[in-house]
Amino acid sequence: GATDFDNKCTSCGHIIPDINILGKPKNRIAFIEPTGFATSFYDSKVTNNVSQQKYVPAQLPWIYTDTPLRSLPNSGLGQYRSDEQGKIFYHNSGEYGEGFAVCLECGYAASMKETDTLPTNFTEHKKLRGKKLSGKTDDFSCNPNPGRIQRNLHLGHTHHTDVFELYLKNNANQYLLQSEPQNEELCWSLGVALRYGLTQSLGINAEEVGVQVKQVKNDNLLAQPIYAICLYDTNGGGSGFATQAPLFLKEMFEGARKLLACSAHCNKACESCLLQFDTQKVADKLNRNTALQFLSDAFMQQVGLQPDDQLLGPDSKFCLYTLQEELNFYQSEENDVLQLVVGGDSTDWNISGSSLRKRLSDYLKKFSSIEIYMPADTLNQLDEDNKRDLFSILSIDGSISLHTITAPVTLNKGALISNIVNADHSKMAFATTQIEAVLLNENWGSTTGALVVKSLAFKQRLNGTLVNKNTLIPAPSPKKLSE
Repeated sequence: GATDFDNKCTSCGHIIPDINILGKPKNRIAFIEPTGFATSFYDSKVTNNVSQQKYVPAQLPWIYTDTPLRSLPNSGLGQYRSDEQGKIFYHNSGEYGEGFAVCLECGYAASMKETDTLPTNFTEHKKLRGKKLSGKTDDFSCNPNPGRIQRNLHLGHTHHTDVFELYLKNNANQYLLQSEPQNEELCWSLGVALRYGLTQSLGINAEEVGVQVKQVKNDNLLAQPIYAICLYDTNGGGSGFATQAPLFLKEMFEGARKLLACSAHCNKACESCLLQFDTQKVADKLNRNTALQFLSDAFMQQVGLQPDDQLLGPDSKFCLYTLQEELNFYQSEENDVLQLVVGGDSTDWNISGSSLRKRLSDYLKKFSSIEIYMPADTLNQLDEDNKRDLFSILSIDGSISLHTITAPVTLNKGALISNIVNADHSKMAFATTQIEAVLLNENWGSTTGALVVKSLAFKQRLNGTLVNKNTLIPAPSPKKLSE
């Protein structure tokens, strides 16, 4: 197979292909992706007796994603990443963890020893394939020159999959430090339990989502290495399971707590809770009681949107994506009308360069019409240049209209920025804490890093007075009649 060289930082787990990194040798491994496996034609010790076979377990996979960090609905609990194109690296490092020695003459391979030396008799072994030596009838030995022996090669494969990484804080508002040994046990136990909560919410088998705990060093979080809990789709290429975790946070944690209660009431872990087929390798790092203590009543009350963040009422749902992404993903129906709110200080407007203008053509493909709402005072404050730019937006398509708000929708916190209606009733409303997102400039609808919620139960439709777009163009000055 082809040879790839990847570097993995032992502090943060970052995998960067084809880039040399200065550091300790253990920060870099060379691996080959095998196209198949074979046994020697000439080795008389080959047998199909499974009792004589050595089991060489694979290492835990390396997982990497560099998508932006997002706060949990309650930022006091931590942050997360979600990536549909996360990178995962499966590998086997041989019997002793030092990789394999590979003969470049015949393809024979064997595990390097614990002392990082060649396997016994590797410099004189039976050929894996090939003809016998010239002039000899029974000599099938291979005696490669030292330069034809590749040392410390690992067997591996890299592909993409859906990844969810969770960076939790404890009750002292601190991330789970790698320097505190008990945190590794806590994260593995929480990871397995959260995997159960997610798969139960999605109605899938637990084996379809993998669990990993890794060290992360991110100065945006903390200068010291911390632990991250990773959930990932085991299916190559991903199935879209792990990346749905942010939408089911409350259900995940409730399911995790249920699993940790353990119907068998074991001391640490058993088949009724954390001990499962794919967690046997980390059985010594599982302790349901440690995780159950972490998921206290006080912690569980903070999971999900807090009452103060339920901008659209008790039925508010946390939005995984920005407002612009949510509108792009929305599955519209016939006669759906998109209502958009603009406002703020008109001196901060830049209508000609606004992100709304650039997206109108996409919205028109999904919705039967678009209604733009603004306060009457804001409209009256616009200068002639902004009015002309607004006129040009309304002239893009006849299904785009402008309205001055007659009955403002007032929220206790944040602002209503979009509403999808059909037959005079609201179907989906969006609100955000990013008040500047209503400014009609290049940042309209930009809610990155801010809280965005949506609700199916918010029934207040935006109401306003239709504005004749022609009134936005100043009337031509009457020409003086020449004498």
